[in-house]
Amino acid sequence: MRGLRAAFAVLLGLVVAVVALWGWSRWRGATPAQRDALAVMQREEPQPGRNAFAALWLLGWDVPEEAQEALAREDARRFAAQVDALPPMDPKRPAAAAAFRSLAEDRHERLPAERGDGRVACGLRGDDCLAKVRSRPDVYRSLVERQARLLERAVAIPAYGHYRNAFPPAVDAPFPDLAGLDLPLTANALAYVEGEVDGALARSCAAATGWRRLMGRSDSLVVAMVASTAANGHARLLADMLGELPPSHPLPAGCAALRADAQAPPAGLCEAMRGEWRLVERNVRQLFAPEDRRPQFDPFFDPGATAALTAQNAAWFCTAEANAALRRDLPQGPPERGGRWWRPECIANASGCILADIGGPAYLDYQHRMLDTEARWRLLRALQWMRERAAEDPATSARSLLAAMPGELAGSRARALAPTADGAGLRIALFQAGQDEWKVKLPPPLAAAPRTGRP
Repeated sequence: MRGLRAAFAVLLGLVVAVVALWGWSRWRGATPAQRDALAVMQREEPQPGRNAFAALWLLGWDVPEEAQEALAREDARRFAAQVDALPPMDPKRPAAAAAFRSLAEDRHERLPAERGDGRVACGLRGDDCLAKVRSRPDVYRSLVERQARLLERAVAIPAYGHYRNAFPPAVDAPFPDLAGLDLPLTANALAYVEGEVDGALARSCAAATGWRRLMGRSDSLVVAMVASTAANGHARLLADMLGELPPSHPLPAGCAALRADAQAPPAGLCEAMRGEWRLVERNVRQLFAPEDRRPQFDPFFDPGATAALTAQNAAWFCTAEANAALRRDLPQGPPERGGRWWRPECIANASGCILADIGGPAYLDYQHRMLDTEARWRLLRALQWMRERAAEDPATSARSLLAAMPGELAGSRARALAPTADGAGLRIALFQAGQDEWKVKLPPPLAAAPRTGRP
């Protein structure tokens, strides 16, 4: 009997200790660093310029510019009321989300978005737009003429200052149909081929700089990556045009951002990660919410602490360390966190810690893509710097110019600018997974003669 009492006392002591430890963990909550990260993610930084959301969302319809904002706001309100008001696990929600359509569908004409056949498609990821246009200019001219209104709409997008999504942060929220965003690339290549050289250069510069700006000012990770792809596509076309033009051909005024003394802060992922965090945090909360949405007690999930945990994973991209890595072109990301379920903040929030640890390290390749876009732009500026020096001294060589190039243009320790193997161009390594290098041609006076074997 005495042994049974002792065992019961030990068991009771263990229960009391576990409850006390759990209570201490729930009372303690997130760490100070996690709370600081939460404040960073919850902050809404004012962004310059007009919001591109309405223009992108309604790209596929012929909606007058003055009517776009009101129509887009109404679409966002309708989605919130018709779809997002339903609980995440409601069986009616998938059908409601699939059936959602913009009011523009019934009120405005659908703009044609043609790509032509596979032989003539001139996409943002391609490397041969000029060659394709030269091979079949009549086909491209017809494509551009038939889509004149869509071209006008697509050209306007990079002139916006930022992108802020008006739809609720939900995984089933609609995404704009972006067919037609590559149309300005085709139109600029066609203009260049048909002799409108300065206009093609100016419009390509405006597109590349505008998309690069939107890349760092978007609260949507998907839109930021679309902007990165578009900036790269227009940078490729610019490089191809500059590689053909003699160094004495001056840049139009619209290409001032390509000059060596033009300074622009590098585009980072901070705003995109704020939007991504809002999406993750809201969906984690909904995952544990009952269908009737009434508050309930969960001993293994603390919504506030989980929000702070997920914020810590994302907030690194808003730190001075991340900004320094961007400026120095270093392929680094947030430090690895988590992995220890017995952390004090996890005792009363085991489910939240598991979810935060799963979602933590998935964003490094997006950082690499941003760095690669910045490196492509730096290479374009280096190419223009070499063209300007060659125009001043036609006898100069690419080798001597590379040796004298300003450090800001010559590349970083992680990847320096280098000549291609045949001496006809410049190249840089790329950080993005699955990518190797990016090359541009030097104009004929600077390009080395092709190497040939002995007869």
